Amino acid sequence: RPDDCIDGGLLTCEFLVGTPKDEVLATVKHMYGTLDMKEELQILLRPQGAVTAKSMSHENIDLLVQSARLEYMGALSETAQLLDWVVCGPDVHGRFVYMNHTLQQAVQCTADIYNLHTEMRQHDKAER
Repeated sequence: RPDDCIDGGLLTCEFLVGTPKDEVLATVKHMYGTLDMKEELQILLRPQGAVTAKSMSHENIDLLVQSARLEYMGALSETAQLLDWVVCGPDVHGRFVYMNHTLQQAVQCTADIYNLHTEMRQHDKAER
């Protein structure tokens, strides 16, 4: 069962990293079977200890969704790779990005977006 659902034009369900694949798939199947699913369903995998997507700004949620569309169970999907997306990194902070040189785009992976947002939230609390 998802930790949370965020409604912002599409239905977004958030699960903790490590949730069994069968459980995620069963939840998705149940949602499609019981809800009037006309919108896209996006699955987000949140790292342990990270803040929930619901606590993020719409811009950060949009970044998570953009990144998650390139992933399958937390890694760059085969489909994304066929569309010329590659994993680059880590950078000096240990973060990875997905790059598409043809489209000249770069997208952080979802785990790094969650972790960066969590670090910023903790830093803000420490300054208060």
